[in-house]
Amino acid sequence: MAKYVISYDKNVDFSTLQSSLIASGCTIGEVFESLGALTVESSNADFSSVVGVLAHEVESEIVVTPHWHLNRICSENLPMRKMYLSRNKGLGSTVYLMDSGVDTTHPEFTNSTIEHLWSWDGDSTDTIGHGTGLASVIVGSTLGVSVEATLKSVKIPLGQSIPVSTLLNAFNVILNDHLLTPGLKVVNCSWTIPKSLILDNKITELQQQGLVVVAAAGNEIADANTFSPIGLNTVLGVAASDAYDRVIPWATGVGSNWGPDVDITAPGIDITVAKLGGETEQKSGTSIAAAVVAGAVCQYIVDTPSVTSSAVIRDMILTDAKEDILFRNESIYGTTPNRLLHIPFIDLIISPTKDNRIVYVQKGTTVTLPLELSPVVGSLNIDDVVAGASRRTAPSWVTLADNMLTISPPTNIEGAGAYVLEIDILNDSGVSIGYTQIMIKVYQSSVEELDGRDIYFYHKIDENENVVVLQSFCGGFCSGNTTCINAGGKVCACGGYSCASF
Repeated sequence: MAKYVISYDKNVDFSTLQSSLIASGCTIGEVFESLGALTVESSNADFSSVVGVLAHEVESEIVVTPHWHLNRICSENLPMRKMYLSRNKGLGSTVYLMDSGVDTTHPEFTNSTIEHLWSWDGDSTDTIGHGTGLASVIVGSTLGVSVEATLKSVKIPLGQSIPVSTLLNAFNVILNDHLLTPGLKVVNCSWTIPKSLILDNKITELQQQGLVVVAAAGNEIADANTFSPIGLNTVLGVAASDAYDRVIPWATGVGSNWGPDVDITAPGIDITVAKLGGETEQKSGTSIAAAVVAGAVCQYIVDTPSVTSSAVIRDMILTDAKEDILFRNESIYGTTPNRLLHIPFIDLIISPTKDNRIVYVQKGTTVTLPLELSPVVGSLNIDDVVAGASRRTAPSWVTLADNMLTISPPTNIEGAGAYVLEIDILNDSGVSIGYTQIMIKVYQSSVEELDGRDIYFYHKIDENENVVVLQSFCGGFCSGNTTCINAGGKVCACGGYSCASF
């Protein structure tokens, strides 16, 4: 008997669903009625005949690490990855943190670049710890999403009555500083106030000047549209989830606000953050989730320096988010987009052929390709070459030294063809963190000799850190030592990791 987690349609009659599951040999376990989920024990792994079952998976054990928010945002699904992989470390980007200040003496900030830009009372000291915790999630050495970004603290009063003009003053300082240097920058607003059209209008102007504004959804389990700045539909509005991808209250009556103005959800429940006095603690709230997103935005800005529109960066973040994987009460959050923050780490190396890594080389000639390492990569190793349907040891005419790839196919290679060169990507500790591939197309005298039957492989790393095939050239799906045949009749053979047409 195995234990399964089942997601079911809450519109079906639950007693009928329960009876159908029992009739199919299931023993009902826990029922999460508001989420539309339950657990069962069953010797049958197929629930397709049970009306109302939307999805199921084997119940798995996961370990929630102190830095789980980092591991989750670089993982496509649960179980989450065992290490944090990012697009870059945010070097060259700037985040304006509008909050309670930052205790820069905290050990988390030993290697961080933090500037006290402005304070409403002339004192940059953080006396409540809110800003310090958020800063650690953005740029902290062990907790930060983008550890090499520059954080500029803009201290505003939290938890007390203030005139809206105080916030306008803070935004004015931010805009003046932003205009001193080119490029997009980020503003983190992990707070809400009652709806203010003047504030919203000014934030819109900031966005038009190249500031990407990230706003916390708020924690009242209420309509986010009744608050500013989250209610402004052009900011990145952020809700909070836990390590199990659930959007749930973290205290009685305290949970994420909802509505279409909440664009994305990010880890924000039981997150380890810096605490005043040099220690750490666990905190929950959409404030933290917003800080996680702000750190992610830094990486997109660094990765696409030519982009000048905050709306483009916003669209990139939303496009890369994982859709429809959050567990939540749809009667409350049904109008909120079901998106979870995800930072793809596809481009872990950067080369002249970053977008389409294809190298054409004539037999008897030499082509060199410099590979520029991204900040999260320590070194590269050639792993294997896939030729035709076979996986082979890389030939001697393909070498990699000092991040320079040299390709020198001899004249005696039979025929023309495409080779998939797999390169193992290592972190600073020499641990493999992924693979990348470069297509090598070899010809005798003309590229026209290549018949177009290129071999493309799309890989990912599964929860056990193994490389598996997502999709082969022939359109089939396979992994391990499987064989797949598509509708067109082409046969694909999987030799361990790879699948190729022949």
